[in-house]
Amino acid sequence: MRKLFVFALGVLFLSLASLASAYTINDAVGDRIGGWKFEIYGIDISNDGTNSFFDIYTNYPIHQTFTVGTWKTFAGDLALSTTDDYDWSYGVAFTDHDGFTKGTIYNNATWNISNDYEPAGGNYIYNENHFVTLKNGSVFGTGSVTWTQIDTLGAPNGPDYKVTVTIPKLDGYTPDFQHTHWASATCANDFVGAPEPVASILFLTGGSVLLARRLRRVKK
Repeated sequence: MRKLFVFALGVLFLSLASLASAYTINDAVGDRIGGWKFEIYGIDISNDGTNSFFDIYTNYPIHQTFTVGTWKTFAGDLALSTTDDYDWSYGVAFTDHDGFTKGTIYNNATWNISNDYEPAGGNYIYNENHFVTLKNGSVFGTGSVTWTQIDTLGAPNGPDYKVTVTIPKLDGYTPDFQHTHWASATCANDFVGAPEPVASILFLTGGSVLLARRLRRVKK
């Protein structure tokens, strides 16, 4: 009887633990490159019919810069796609940078990639060719980006911060992995969401080449 009771407690504990780490979009813990400050845990997404709400859990201090070597990184911007073609035409600025205003959502967006930010001399290990911040775009609407420090024990076992984003609801946007992307910093040492555009293009191009080769073989 005692063993059964202990087993039941164990199952309950594991269930609670899994719920605690369950997000609308999960990101594997420990998949970042380099220090634990870059870690992303996941994103919870909801809406009330008028606005969409994103709660992002991370160790990255989006309210300040974080320097590694000579690379002074800052927070990436939130990228959203309203199609299945990885268009990433909407972006939410997480900081004031390059003429963009924190909390504002932009459409017709184009993106800077992590390579654009690597200091001269290089030799850094990071996710290359990965889009990280808004480069161009038109103001679509006004939202908000706030951060809250979370008291978690023993980082990187739990997030240090919750970043809360509120924006107008986008027609066609699906709140899932395929239509959402965020790199914690301009180095893209960790990111959550669908693949970067460069990788997607290379994947599609490679698939087209393989298909063409197969068709040639069939014709022969």
